[in-house]
Order: sequence, then C-alpha cells, then structure tokens
Amino acid sequence: MDGLRRGGRVARRIELAAEQKIDLERWARGRSTSHQLVVRAKLILLCAEGMGTNDVAAATGLNARTVTKWRTRFARGGTAALSDLPRPKTSRKLSDEKVEEILREVSVRVTAIEVAGSRAWVG
Repeated sequence: MDGLRRGGRVARRIELAAEQKIDLERWARGRSTSHQLVVRAKLILLCAEGMGTNDVAAATGLNARTVTKWRTRFARGGTAALSDLPRPKTSRKLSDEKVEEILREVSVRVTAIEVAGSRAWVG
C-alpha cells in the first residue's frame, strides 16, 4: 500500500537514528520490557520499514487508529514518546526503569529456580 491509508492520506514517514533503532529492537525482543512497550516498538520498526498503517495494523493485530496514534507520537517525540502518559489523578509509585529492573530480577530468579529444579530431577 506504500504508506497510504484507505482514506488516501499519506502516513507519517518514520526514519530512525541508529540509537533509536537499537533501543526499539532491544525493546521489541525484551523479556523484561512491558508488553505495551514491546508492541509499540515492533509497530514503529514496521513503520520504519515503510509499511503502511493498515499493513502494520494487520501484522500486529492492532487497530489502524492505534497504529496512527503511536506513529504520530513517535514522530513528534521519539522513543521517549512511546511510554504511557501519566493518568490523571494518579501518582506512579514506580518509574518505568524500576519496573524493568524488578522484572529482570524476577526473570533471573525464576531461571535460577528452573535450573536448580531441573538438576534436582535429573540425577
């Protein structure tokens, strides 16, 4: 579809700096990254490959309006814009960085338990 939406409007072109591409690829395959950020990173990577909004929506299982929303936010604010905006009247207890740190730690502990458990059952 060459970047065109059904209504005929041209989707915003996404060009990635090398550092942005590295971050997005890391997030897209990240096991300790929030699911929302993984999906958004994959979406932006597909957009950067030149895929149109409807094609990206079909490939990711998202609504075309959702693809347009995140494409636009990324075009305006880069990778920082892919994080959720603060909700009104709520205060975050943990930063995104702290959540990722906790998820990494839990992943390491679960892996250690699985390895220790498999050794116990093998012998």
